[in-house]
Amino acid sequence: MSTKVISSVPPLTRKEYMPALKAECVCQVAAGVRQTELDVARALSLSPS
Repeated sequence: MSTKVISSVPPLTRKEYMPALKAECVCQVAAGVRQTELDVARALSLSPS
């Protein structure tokens, strides 16, 4: 007899960000608006990773 396991947890997926948001983050660091990548992430409520 086999047992079938049904999971109600959705599979893990990566969150995708719009290209414009990515470009804005890079511009802020490059222009010196924010000091570090971590500062940009915190300001935009994003994960630092």
